[in-house]
Amino acid sequence: LMRSHPKTVVEHKELVLGCLSDDDVTIRMRSLELLTGMVTKRNLEELVHKLLRFVLLAEGAYRDELINKIIYMCSRDKYAFLTDFAWYLSVLVDLATVQGEHHGKLVADQLMDVVVRVEPVRVYA
Repeated sequence: LMRSHPKTVVEHKELVLGCLSDDDVTIRMRSLELLTGMVTKRNLEELVHKLLRFVLLAEGAYRDELINKIIYMCSRDKYAFLTDFAWYLSVLVDLATVQGEHHGKLVADQLMDVVVRVEPVRVYA
């Protein structure tokens, strides 16, 4: 749907965000996939902030998938949509404090990657 009608999907961003709290895990996962495809430089931070709220409420595999998608959205295409690396470091630090056993290495790897690639943010790290 994102490939054939991206503008139509983006018009329903709020509806898709609302589906992230649906009782049906299939609907939640599908909406997460749609959101991942909606990312632009202009809306990345907004979408990540909204997803971070869901991370705090989610449990188990769904929480891990939310974290994976946040990191994917920010790091996709060698950080093509990211404009503020200091902001991203703060997001990664927030994610590092989230309970769970499957996302620690991914968050740590991202912290290291950003610090190595982006010299100006090393003071924040």
